[in-house]
Amino acid sequence: MTLFDITWKNIRRNFANYFLYYISISLNIMIYFTFISLRFNQQVIDKFTTTAQLLSAFQGAAIIITIFSAIFIWYSNAFFTRKRKKELGLYALMGVKKKQIGLMLFYENIMMGILALATGIFLGSLLSKLFVMLLLKLMGLTTVVKFSIPLKAIFNTLTVFALIFLLTSIHSYSLIYRFKLIELFRADKKREKEPKASLLISFLSIILIIIGYGLSFNIFNFKLYTLFPINPLISIGLILLFTIAGTYLLFSSLVVFIVKTAQKNKAYYYNGINIISTSQLLYRIKDNARTLATIAVLSATALTAIGATYSLYYKNEASATASCPLSYAYIKQGTYLEQKVTSIIDKYPQNKVINSVDIKSIRLPGDIPEAEYLPSSIYYYDKQKDDVTQVVSLISQSTFNELSAAENLNEYINLNSPEEVIIFDPLYYTLFKYTNLEEKNLEISLNNKQQSFKIADIKTYNLINKNLLQGMPVIVHDDVFQSLLSQGQKHNLTGIVISNQKNSGKLTRALEEIMPPEAKFSSFYTTYKAGMESGGLLMFIGAFLSLVFLLATGSVIYFKQLTEANEEKFRYKILQNIGFNSNEIRASLAKQMLFIFLLPLLIGISHSTMALISIANLFNANLFMPVLISIVSYTIIYFLYYLVTVNSYCRLITN
Repeated sequence: MTLFDITWKNIRRNFANYFLYYISISLNIMIYFTFISLRFNQQVIDKFTTTAQLLSAFQGAAIIITIFSAIFIWYSNAFFTRKRKKELGLYALMGVKKKQIGLMLFYENIMMGILALATGIFLGSLLSKLFVMLLLKLMGLTTVVKFSIPLKAIFNTLTVFALIFLLTSIHSYSLIYRFKLIELFRADKKREKEPKASLLISFLSIILIIIGYGLSFNIFNFKLYTLFPINPLISIGLILLFTIAGTYLLFSSLVVFIVKTAQKNKAYYYNGINIISTSQLLYRIKDNARTLATIAVLSATALTAIGATYSLYYKNEASATASCPLSYAYIKQGTYLEQKVTSIIDKYPQNKVINSVDIKSIRLPGDIPEAEYLPSSIYYYDKQKDDVTQVVSLISQSTFNELSAAENLNEYINLNSPEEVIIFDPLYYTLFKYTNLEEKNLEISLNNKQQSFKIADIKTYNLINKNLLQGMPVIVHDDVFQSLLSQGQKHNLTGIVISNQKNSGKLTRALEEIMPPEAKFSSFYTTYKAGMESGGLLMFIGAFLSLVFLLATGSVIYFKQLTEANEEKFRYKILQNIGFNSNEIRASLAKQMLFIFLLPLLIGISHSTMALISIANLFNANLFMPVLISIVSYTIIYFLYYLVTVNSYCRLITN
């Protein structure tokens, strides 16, 4: 019998232990192959507005999967090697040379890699058409998808993962040279010391997490930025540093403190088998702490990724409407263009005109002395003053009321006096929650003289399609508007609202063809379509990356618990001998597993929730429903790992 035959028999005999590892790696390869296939799929490339965006997105996702898969495979091999130290020691005791044992481990890893590669590429090829259809559906595109398997994708996947498996196999080969024979036989006899609980470190872990949460919640608060002018990228780095450090300290100290407190509760501790399960948990807590903290951080990353991408996709229509409240808007270019637009729209009865409005505005230098900067302000360089001047676009209240009716805003403005104005800034309450500009003054420059107006209200939405007006919108009294017509730069716009605007692609393209550049044509459909493309792509990538993280986190806990099960079998055998039945032992194991699975999940949900709240505050959006759906979906899959782990652990103990 050759060494290769022995290796193959070992794999078949231990395949039950390898199974979840094999499945996880195969799915990782399948997901990687999916992204690479889509990157080389001409049908997808042809449908994308910006090919560079597609290629960079898929390439970036593939790199993340590669790095993560390499770490996961390396980590998993360490568990399997530790589990088999006694077996390797037996080979050495029988006279098998270290070189042959190392080659056996090398062959095993290569064989598992070949099996996983074949399975992953096969599944990816089988489902490639489905994934293309899913991506195009998320992007709001319809086309007949042809089945195709790019050879470049197969070659790329084989190259990347062959290199990963080769490196991990070399690592496995070298492990046998690092241990003495006695260490291999006594590997499962080593015990970690019971960790000590530090109240100070436990308190510090909570403080660090609170600081991270506080920075996350206020990262875009300009008042805080004024007090502490820190670059946002540095702030994000500090958030990650405080939160991750706090998480590791929480699991290594605070969790120990909680378990030790449970030991002091005699009513709980001496109730049935709790004395065994609590002691076991505490006995292994130090080693578990690092793993559980890593799982918490990975869970937070996965939940934030899927929650954020799904939220952006979920809110795409609302975001497009907020950015472009008018179906079409453009700067007037004469009666000929107006007639041409009307004739083209008449050719598309499914997109009838619901409302049309003429918008007159006046562009003038203006300033709010009480506010150094407003997000929606526009500035220009004044050569005479050698200074940067803020610009406002004045609109009469009667024009606003026409726009309100056209856009179905259900809002009517009637300024009490000519000295009052209303300003529009959709980002105001996101970035200036501490500022109250009501009753402050807006100063408009007229022939080198300043005329002051009292700000009666601030509207936090776009009145006209974004970036079309050349200045911050300001609503003034009709009499004031008429008096300033001769003193400012006039801009006349046309606003149109149509029916079925989500399905107005053909009409929008027809209008774009006749629009001159100076019209600055803006449409809801173009913004909506761009959001669907980018949002669908990000959601697709976020979902698959989250799945990769979930597979890895669940598998790592599974491997670790099964490793401990082999080391703790004799303890449960003793419990059976002194009278504990299988149901009681299973209940004890289920409690331990629940603690190990549930705690990092809860911490991960907490971290991701704070991150998603910050994102919701930035966009001033309610993301409760998409975030809830993401968390529930992730939790369901995560707990399937819990059930599998409990059953496998109990089966190992009872056999």
